[in-house]
Amino acid sequence: MSTSLWRRRRVPAAVVAVLGLSLAAAAPAFADTGTWLNGGTSGATVSVAVAVIQGDSIHLEGTGWTDGTDDGDADGSWIAVKLGAACGVEGANLTTEPASGQFIFPGQTSGTASVWSGVVAGDDGDFSVDIPFPTTTNTANPVLASDWSAGTTHHLQLLTGSVKPGGDAVRSVYVTFTVSSDTIAVSTSVGTRGATAGQLTVTTTAAAGSSVTGVSFDGTSVTTTGLPAAVTDGVATVGYSIPADQTLGAYPVTVTLANPDATFTLTSQKISPDATTFGVEDFTLLSDDEDIFQGLYQSAFSTAQNALYATAAAGTGTAEDGYLYKLDPDTLEILASVHPQDVTDVDGVAGQAPYGVGVDDVNGTVWVTNTRTGAVAVCDADDLTLLKQYPAGTISHPRDVV
Repeated sequence: MSTSLWRRRRVPAAVVAVLGLSLAAAAPAFADTGTWLNGGTSGATVSVAVAVIQGDSIHLEGTGWTDGTDDGDADGSWIAVKLGAACGVEGANLTTEPASGQFIFPGQTSGTASVWSGVVAGDDGDFSVDIPFPTTTNTANPVLASDWSAGTTHHLQLLTGSVKPGGDAVRSVYVTFTVSSDTIAVSTSVGTRGATAGQLTVTTTAAAGSSVTGVSFDGTSVTTTGLPAAVTDGVATVGYSIPADQTLGAYPVTVTLANPDATFTLTSQKISPDATTFGVEDFTLLSDDEDIFQGLYQSAFSTAQNALYATAAAGTGTAEDGYLYKLDPDTLEILASVHPQDVTDVDGVAGQAPYGVGVDDVNGTVWVTNTRTGAVAVCDADDLTLLKQYPAGTISHPRDVV
């Protein structure tokens, strides 16, 4: 068995929806180290993530951002962060402010106009901060024209000089990043005992050079091999095995990444029974060419009728459909059938797709459960006339009939 761990830079939201499980993204690698417009020789650096997750904060790190003064106060620069860049890229957004009010630097009584956010560097000039992701609902003066969608490229401009009382080095730099919809997502499509367990898939913003250092099914005796697994061309494969006597059930799965370091745990990863067919040689297979609706669900034998009743159902919602059949138990010839959607009971209530089935030979009836609509129906055992269709919601998720 193998576990495939995938990395994609810009995964469509639909992919995550199909997987069904998601977590916060791992801290991405840094790509853009800034394009300086002024003060590039001051020794300061700034970096932004190679991909910024849509809706998540924007992570920035910098070094060397000191104010260059000798006034006895803290030496770290005060950095105003604006949306866009002074060179004309997204220039219309340079004056955007938070909708909650102007950004206020520590110790100040009033906000700073035309600034989206701010950073106070340490005395050594270093900082590591998360800037809020701008949207049409959290911006003002003016409101952002449209939300930044996945695949679009944007800029943050960092400025120092006039915002810090007592003076600061004059700098202007912008960093470029691309918005991504990547998330960490882990999913097992199938799970079995003593057979191939399907795929465990992880999507992440981790850059090439990352590695998977651990995958564990907590609470199980699953053996994992092939670690660490380097991410090459976006994929790393880890082998694992599930003992044949492993207790069935749902377990959390923990995935550990390196470069960047991150650990993610997801619950309810399922280990299911082995569904391999066996014992076929002990039975005689009888087949029939009649057009029976695909989706056979249950069957029940009637001694009084010498007939086999079978339900078939498929689909959900408005696409749900199904049939109830009365079959010759020796030849599988269709003796009678009913398409519930096309009939009504004595009260004019339309039938619903059948799942479970049970025979009442004493009263000459066949009962079926309408599992998805939470109902039960009763048919005549002779010709399958719909005698009574109970309304949807009569009983919670009925399956079998006794």
